[in-house]
Amino acid sequence: VYDEAKRFAEAMTMAYHRYHKVDTKIVRIFNTYGPRMRLRDGRVVPAFIGQALTNTPLTIFGDGAGAVLLQRRNGNSGYGVRSFITGSDGDLGHYVWIPGGGGKTPLCQAVLDQGLAYWRLKFPEIQRWAVDRFAYCMLEAVARAGLSLDEIAWVIPHQASCTILREVAQRLELPWEKFVITYPRTGNISAASIPVALDQARQEGKFQNGDWLVMPAVGAGMAWGAVTYRWCDNGGDGTP
Repeated sequence: VYDEAKRFAEAMTMAYHRYHKVDTKIVRIFNTYGPRMRLRDGRVVPAFIGQALTNTPLTIFGDGAGAVLLQRRNGNSGYGVRSFITGSDGDLGHYVWIPGGGGKTPLCQAVLDQGLAYWRLKFPEIQRWAVDRFAYCMLEAVARAGLSLDEIAWVIPHQASCTILREVAQRLELPWEKFVITYPRTGNISAASIPVALDQARQEGKFQNGDWLVMPAVGAGMAWGAVTYRWCDNGGDGTP
């Protein structure tokens, strides 16, 4: 299993260099228990490696944290949050779940032996759903702001995966250059994705005073939402 994990990690570093021009290195390979799956040639490998080797859609998770501080302004300056939309499709909660380890199936040796304390993710279903919900909540948030997609300068999305975000851009006929992407560097860092992407774009001087931003996100549950925001550049240096 360790050898399979090592080869998989090496393949990932080469893929990141080839497709994203990002140089990475293998720091440590954890030989965790996790759920296993048997390949056609008889090998038993961790499920996430087996899914990758069989071309099942996957995502790469990372660790991150971020925060945004909003300042209240008197009157209608035209800047700041203009509209938002949120929702969830609770009937699809089984797309991302953990069978054991909670109150219904408490953690015990049998749960660990069966690999029930690890995530179960239906990646093909998640990908289709995510593209639909990304597109829907972006369009709805922009419409609620009284805007059109053509007026949006930047899309600051949850970094689910580059594949999902490229499909969203194609569906909405938006230039890929309008999307602020951190995934090749950070992976999917969940709720930290948008704050980290905002900070990266700000440091790179992408935002201009008065730019319209739309920030869509999807997640487990299955939850989704988006907000439109008009950037205020007080200092002329990209800092709000």
